[in-house]
Amino acid sequence: MAGRSAPDPRHAEPLDAALARLERAAEALTGRHPDYWVFLTEMAAVRETAARVVQLIREEQGGGGRR
Repeated sequence: MAGRSAPDPRHAEPLDAALARLERAAEALTGRHPDYWVFLTEMAAVRETAARVVQLIREEQGGGGRR
């Protein structure tokens, strides 16, 4: 994010959506019968989203693939 005063919407929007998923997943763990399956599947989706955003940033910075 060097040299930027505001995040790129292509990066921020998916991460904002992932945060909302995290919050909903945490809510699934409350109450009498926590839904661990929902929690685990949402966490996997959040990890995938974060990995895609990181990959996009690396590609834009010329870093290419995985390190």
